[in-house]
Amino acid sequence: MDILIITAVIAMVISKLLDCLSTHNRIREVNDEMNFFGRIIMDGLTLRKGIWAVFFLSLIIIASSTWILYAYYPTPFYKGIFVVVAFFISIVQLAVAHSNYTGRPNFIIRQLRRLPLFR
Repeated sequence: MDILIITAVIAMVISKLLDCLSTHNRIREVNDEMNFFGRIIMDGLTLRKGIWAVFFLSLIIIASSTWILYAYYPTPFYKGIFVVVAFFISIVQLAVAHSNYTGRPNFIIRQLRRLPLFR
């Protein structure tokens, strides 16, 4: 199970890095960002600093959640939930990176745009 958790953590970090790199290359102004919370951070900082602040905040969240998992919820049930959620997050982040790279929304992005948070 620990190998799966390590793989899931690495997948989240790499997919977030690709998301941030593609966002850095695509985005020209704060309003181009779909994520409401990302827009707030980018608006408070400069656009480029905001992108990397989001990346480092993500690293802190990933590290903290992994630590909490091992410190307080070390059962196979919670580890399994962690792995499933981590891979789901990674797939969404890779979809965002792909959409940024191609300049076209893919299936996952089209579904996300239906949510009020991403309009």
